[in-house]
Amino acid sequence: SANLVIDQLVLRMSVGTNGGLTILFDEMHFVDGVPPVIDSVSTLPTVPMYYDYVQVNIYAHDDRTGIAEVYVDYYNGTGWNRLSTTDMVTFYAAVIPSLPYNTSVIYLVTAVDNGGLSFTDSRWFSYTVGDDVAPTLTINEPSDMADAEDSVVIVTSPDDDGGSGIDYVEFRADTTLYSTDHTFPYSVIMDVDSLSLGTHMINVTAYDIAGNAISDDVTINVVDTTTPTIDSPGDISYSESTSGHWIAWTPDDARPDSYEVFLDGVSTYSNTWNSTSETIDILLDGLSLGEYNYTCVVYDDLGLWIADTVLVTVIDGTVPTLDSPPDVEFTEGTSGHLLTWHPDDLHPVSYSIEVDEVELLSGQWNSSSEIITFSLDALTVGSHNVTLIVTDIGGNSISDGVSVTVLAVVVPTTTTTPPTTTTTTITTTPTTPPPSPDIITIAIIGGVGLIIVVVIAIVFMKKSSK
Repeated sequence: SANLVIDQLVLRMSVGTNGGLTILFDEMHFVDGVPPVIDSVSTLPTVPMYYDYVQVNIYAHDDRTGIAEVYVDYYNGTGWNRLSTTDMVTFYAAVIPSLPYNTSVIYLVTAVDNGGLSFTDSRWFSYTVGDDVAPTLTINEPSDMADAEDSVVIVTSPDDDGGSGIDYVEFRADTTLYSTDHTFPYSVIMDVDSLSLGTHMINVTAYDIAGNAISDDVTINVVDTTTPTIDSPGDISYSESTSGHWIAWTPDDARPDSYEVFLDGVSTYSNTWNSTSETIDILLDGLSLGEYNYTCVVYDDLGLWIADTVLVTVIDGTVPTLDSPPDVEFTEGTSGHLLTWHPDDLHPVSYSIEVDEVELLSGQWNSSSEIITFSLDALTVGSHNVTLIVTDIGGNSISDGVSVTVLAVVVPTTTTTPPTTTTTTITTTPTTPPPSPDIITIAIIGGVGLIIVVVIAIVFMKKSSK
């Protein structure tokens, strides 16, 4: 039978003492019915890298007809390939060529004996191609001990030829991580303004996908040759006693240190300048009338400085205040008729008095506590407008007009009835005529005691009555 496998053929014969035995075999064929045996399989190296040729060692035997061949079928990620083996006397060897990093390799081993029987090991052998070689790295820029200010461009050339490939590059200032770059050409613009002046190490580390790393470094010298900048706010003018007035300077420097503000050449404010986004604000409220020079000086940490000056003018923008005496009416020839005003201002300068729009008197207004008094006794019969105008140092003025009515003297009239034949009428005039000169007196009354000073007398000549 074709399916019959004979492992052993045992013949047992028995003959008598004098007997004989004859055996006749007619076309008896013995065939091999057992396939070869694969004892073990191993790879060298045990953890293959991308640069390795992988040797597969197969230990197999066949005790009957012997091993005819052993071969290896492997999958390289794209297709199946077959490799013959070499008889190394005690084992059979096949070599799988080097493959790219992270390739998953699967292979099967088959042994064939001389009887044509074959056996494929049911185990699926596999390995993954690794990478244990660090990349190479060159820092192209900057050169070692180069001066750096504001920023420095770091250009590198990492390479992982044939390996897993560059994954990312880290850039450090001294030991502090500054940036990570995942794309070619692996460079960075590093802001060195945060670094102190002097030498610092720039460290670059390149990592490949397998996790292997290499580092290189250069030393730079951080310098400061740039003077700070500062804006120039416009000059300021404001009215005395008003509020909400400021000077705001906005300086800028990579390495701010301090500021100092001078008022008319005298250092008045100083403090640390902490940030380029910081505004230096100076309150101006409360200044007295006058002109002021504010100069702000900012310094960086190397002592470089810049200054700006703002002129501040405090003006008198406040109109004086003035009361309004009541209108006056009196009879010509009577006396003691006065107008009294109480003007007020922080910076009084002058006054003038007009009668019927004609200026009769002007002078200095010396104090806000002064009282201005005007005598009306010399005004003639009729209606008059007496106006006081006061002006301060800022040119601000205010006026007040008072209506004055001077009444004529009423002369009594006596009528006598004559006899029927004649009629006589007698008209009399006042026994006391009005004073010949009219006098206008201006009095300035001080704040503590009552002091009357005659400033000027103006004589009005009246026409004599007939």
